This record gives sequence, structure tokens and C-alpha cells, in this order.
Amino acid sequence: MQEEVVALSVTYLVVASIIAYILMNKLLWRSERDWVFIGVGYMILALVLQYPTQQAPFIVLLLSHLRNIMELNELTLRVIKSNIYLVSIYMGSLAGVFQEVARYFAVKDKAMGASLYIGYGFALIDIAVALINIVIISIIPSSLNISTLTSINMVGVISLVGLLLQPLVSFLFHPGASMILRGMQASGHGIRGLAVTVTTHAYMDSFLEYLNSAIILGLINNYGVMLKLTLVYFTSVTLIPILIFSYGLRILRS
Repeated sequence: MQEEVVALSVTYLVVASIIAYILMNKLLWRSERDWVFIGVGYMILALVLQYPTQQAPFIVLLLSHLRNIMELNELTLRVIKSNIYLVSIYMGSLAGVFQEVARYFAVKDKAMGASLYIGYGFALIDIAVALINIVIISIIPSSLNISTLTSINMVGVISLVGLLLQPLVSFLFHPGASMILRGMQASGHGIRGLAVTVTTHAYMDSFLEYLNSAIILGLINNYGVMLKLTLVYFTSVTLIPILIFSYGLRILRS
């Protein structure tokens, strides 16, 4: 059963990526498609720098508790639980900074039309990371014990809705943010545009980090609170990419 779910999830994300390519190619793109590889390269570079930096505090904990791995696991969970807001903001903000700064230089001095291609390249790697996470989760069992049936059900709902929305978010936000950054650079307001994309990116990633961690670690056990937070999250992370893409497309066509 688990293998079937993984196969369906992978198939869905791959097919969604192909459909996004076909739609953008037929309706929007007017430049050389090789620009996609620029986006892919810069996104990979951003992730190579982002992940070690995000894990740096936990690496410090690891190095200081090499003799007692069980104590390390408990300590890590205690640190996350007691600093859930700080940890969430830290993880999300670093994702926003590294990826948006990489995007800033990826589109810098490029043709306006190239920004859409570059953004698609960023989105492809975003989807690739989601695919890798799905496979890893299916192979490596979690050491976390989710305390209640409500939490288990909500984690399942969040995962399913998140999977369904992933292509929409990735293929709207990344191209949209790329078009906005290039347009703002052209008008002499590149840093202001960078601040906007970093802030929106950090918000979405921080919120997701908090929601996942708080529910899995049992910090939120009230179903009503879970439902409200989940609705706010999914509503906002759907509207933000739509608005970002719409504004970016407006800049591209102006």
C-alpha cells in the first residue's frame, strides 16, 4: 500500500511538472529554453549552501554529544519544542534568504523574458526535492511518536493537501518571483524586490516548518486550533504564489 502511495505521489508531481512546462511553453514563453538550466543551477547552489547552514545548530549539538546518541535525540527534541517559533523562523528565513539571493543573481542583467524560464528551473528543483523527500520518508521510518489519533489524521491531511498544492505553489511562485526581481532590477529597485521575495518565501517556509513540527511533536493537540492554522496556511500559500505570479507577469508584459 505504501509503495502504491509513493508511486502515485511521484507520478503526480512528474506529470504536473510536464503539464506546467507545456502550458508555459504554449502560452507564455518567448525566449530560449536554455535559460531553464540557469535556474536549475542557481537553485542547486542555493540548496547546497542552505541545508548545511540550517543544520548548523544541530551539528553543534551532535559534536558535543557524540558519546551519547540517545541523549542527543532527546536534547534535540527538547530544543525544538522549547524554541519552536525561533526554530521555525530560523529554518524558513534561511530558505528565503539563500534561494532568493540566488534568484537575484540568476536573473540579474538577463533579458526580461528569461526570468520566466529561470523561475521554472527553480521550480523544477523544488519539485525534485519534494520527490526525494517522499522517497526518503517511505524508506526511513520516523523515530517520532505522534501522540494522538487526531495528530496522526491531521498530519495525513496536511501531507495530502500539501502534495496536491505543491505544483501550483512551485510553478507559480518561482517564475513569478523571478519576473518580479528582474523587473524591479530593471527599474532600479532590485533590493526592494529582493526584500519582498525573501519575506514572502520566508513566511511560507516558516509557517510550514512550524505547522509540521508543532503537530508531530504534540505541541498542538486541539483539533479546532489545528484546523484553523491549517486553513490559514493553505489559504495563504495558495494566494501568495497566485499574486506573485500575476504581478510578475504584469511586469513582464509591460
